Amino acid sequence: MFLDTLLLIFLGIVGVLSLSKSRFYEMELCLRGLVTIVLLIPIISAYQAYNNFGQPLLYGLLADRAKLYILTPFALVFLVPKGWIRKSQVEQSLFYVAIIYLLICLILYVFVDPKVFQNPNFASVTQFKGVKYKLNSALIIMLTFLSFYKIAFDKQNFFAVLLAICVCYLFFLVKGRSLLFAVFLSSVYFFVFQLDSIRKRNLLMAVIPTVLVVALVIYIFFNEEWQANVNLFKGAFDVFIGNKASDASAASRVRQTNLIWGAIQEHLYFGNGYLSTRWKGGYAGIYDHFYPSDLGWLGLLYVNGIFGLIVLNLPFLLFFRYSALVSKDKRDALYHVMLNFMIYLFIHCAFASYSIRKVGLLALPLAIMYLYQHKQSGFVN
Repeated sequence: MFLDTLLLIFLGIVGVLSLSKSRFYEMELCLRGLVTIVLLIPIISAYQAYNNFGQPLLYGLLADRAKLYILTPFALVFLVPKGWIRKSQVEQSLFYVAIIYLLICLILYVFVDPKVFQNPNFASVTQFKGVKYKLNSALIIMLTFLSFYKIAFDKQNFFAVLLAICVCYLFFLVKGRSLLFAVFLSSVYFFVFQLDSIRKRNLLMAVIPTVLVVALVIYIFFNEEWQANVNLFKGAFDVFIGNKASDASAASRVRQTNLIWGAIQEHLYFGNGYLSTRWKGGYAGIYDHFYPSDLGWLGLLYVNGIFGLIVLNLPFLLFFRYSALVSKDKRDALYHVMLNFMIYLFIHCAFASYSIRKVGLLALPLAIMYLYQHKQSGFVN
């Protein structure tokens, strides 16, 4: 009865959204509705965890509190109409913060011994990926897409150097296979579908020499690191074609999938719920080794079911709808960065789901797209 009521609320909100006639006000209503629906997820998840595992409701709510981060990007929704912040300020802030963040990350990886940090969840040394810091790469990926744009549209050579630094950081320090795969595909989309022939030439003329120089330096000075990365991708490819996994990380994902498949089928619609590590060790206390985010949409299905999978993909649906409505003369650097970043997130979520813990990242591009709809509707001072 409880879940049936929540489902009716969800359908009711979707119905109300469909009645809106003004594009600008429709998007504003959609954003408010999206926040409301997403905030239902922790309630459902807590109830499912209580029903399936006996975890107290409070533990479930607190464990899934990261869903509240969806509220933070929507500060733009309230600040922009009041004239307190402009789109240009958002773009400049993202750029400078991303540059500073990249410098901090490079300093940590290159000059700081991870052993000085007492928290093993923040810094660790792994067998296959070496030093690992728990640092989000979202800003650096945005900086990568901004570099592509600036090279193609403005022919700024500084961004060719910046692009090389970002790519080397992601490839040699972060070493996330699904992350790099998603960045690669979204970059291909940018090149094929967002550039005319002249801008494609601009991009290739800057990127090809940069890639050749970087590849030569890597081959001469960092050959071992290159081989280690090749082996990581080879392990993932072996799993993809059905061969035995050649590294522990890829093998772990296969084992986790087999472990939870029955539970997914048993609780297909609303999932099994989110477990807190403070309650009997969380998932580790039940499955020994299991991280839902490792399995992307499959992990999301396990935690939140089909209902959660649909709801937590609504930001993508809304973003791609409203981004297509932005007139071509308004599609500047920030627009292209957010579009490619959202494509990256969509691909990455399929393999390593941000939707489970980092919904705020999904909401940021959608909130920024609101600025474009706001401007087109004539509401900007």
